[in-house]
Amino acid sequence: QNELKAQEENHELVMRRLEKEKTRWLEKCTRHNDIVSSFIQWCILPRMVLTVNDAIFCGKFVHIMHKMGTPYFSTLHFHDKVYKEIVNCILCFTEKEAHR
Repeated sequence: QNELKAQEENHELVMRRLEKEKTRWLEKCTRHNDIVSSFIQWCILPRMVLTVNDAIFCGKFVHIMHKMGTPYFSTLHFHDKVYKEIVNCILCFTEKEAHR
C-alpha cells in the first residue's frame, strides 16, 4: 500500500510539472509548420525503436501532450505525419525494430 501511495504521489507531481512546463516546450520553435516533423524525427523515432516499453512511452506521451493541450502541438497533424510518412521509415527498420 505504501509503495502504491508513493507512486500515485509521484505521478501527481510529474503531471503537475508537465502541465506547468508545457507552454515552454515548443515556444522557441521558429518554424511552427515543422514542429511535428521535428518532434517525430528527434524525439519519437529514436526512442520508439529501442524497446517495446519505450515505444509505449512515446505513444502515451503524445496522448498526454494532446490531453494537456500543449501549445503549438497539433495531434491531428502528428497522426497525419505518422500514418503518411512513418511507413517509409518502417521499411528501413531491422526485424527487431519493426516488431516493436
